[in-house]
Amino acid sequence: MKGDLYKVKFGKSEDEIKNKTVNLLFPFLFTQSSLVLADALIYWLKEQVSMSSKAHVGFYLTIFFLGLDKPLENVKQCMSSLESRYGGAEMLEELHISLTLADGDTFISSNGSQEYLVSTANEAFCINENVPKLKTLHEFFSNIGNPSSKEYFMDIVKDLIIGDYCLKKHFSHVVLPYSMSELAISTLSYTVGGSGERIGAVIGSKTTEENSNTFDFLYPLRDVLQYEIEKYTDLCGTSGFVNENKGNALKSVRSKSMNELIGGYFGSIQGEYPEAVSTVVKIASKLSAPPNKKDLRNAKYVIMLCWTIQKDGLMDLQFLKASHQVMKKK
Repeated sequence: MKGDLYKVKFGKSEDEIKNKTVNLLFPFLFTQSSLVLADALIYWLKEQVSMSSKAHVGFYLTIFFLGLDKPLENVKQCMSSLESRYGGAEMLEELHISLTLADGDTFISSNGSQEYLVSTANEAFCINENVPKLKTLHEFFSNIGNPSSKEYFMDIVKDLIIGDYCLKKHFSHVVLPYSMSELAISTLSYTVGGSGERIGAVIGSKTTEENSNTFDFLYPLRDVLQYEIEKYTDLCGTSGFVNENKGNALKSVRSKSMNELIGGYFGSIQGEYPEAVSTVVKIASKLSAPPNKKDLRNAKYVIMLCWTIQKDGLMDLQFLKASHQVMKKK
């Protein structure tokens, strides 16, 4: 987001710069990373308008609260807490920031969406064959028993809802709250799960075309590790705004989803071996382009990591260190 497109605009009135100001959609995913990105974007807008009396915000921000697996009360409480943190509704309006709630149940109840989701789920995850007409997302996900399949399909539903909202509200710029660690987890999870074709679309490409519409996806936190994210939210006192699942450590390996398994592994090594996380993300970012010999050689590193996860449910630190040293020499 370093380009001129998002920089402060100057003009005597709002009308002068309105047509030059981009509308930016920020899907808030109820993660620590979402909190950090909200902080960064909102304080950046505050800094922009404080520069002079003729200064205006560089972009109009819509925070799209996408808590599909969260109780509605928790979602509304988080929205209220964030609104209070940043000066209340009046201040947010002055900064051209709007808060809106994603309605997953309305999305799932539409015939086209439900038909697509049920047929895809039946094909990929073998959910109940005679699924009745679904009214809520909770009903839909209750038909998928495997935790890894449920997480994977949750990602698909989020992508569909974000895309649908962009088309309806004419957004062409989307900022996503994924840290480097989260992108690495997605890369390995898709690979192990046999869905490597999603990696390029989700991580590798910044621009996507759909129905003659072009969408620019931005990843401001792609160079930030998860433990840095957590330190920041602890320092700001905002970690309690979202209720992420903290009971993963108590689960057995067999009962964990693939994301939980890989996330636990990266959490244990990212302090000592941060280069392991960045290596996976760098390789993933190249997968949308035709591979060259170096990319193919580096891709072996990801395959080795995935094979170890699938085989043992954990990774050996010495194996990781040795693999990384081999890559550095090449």
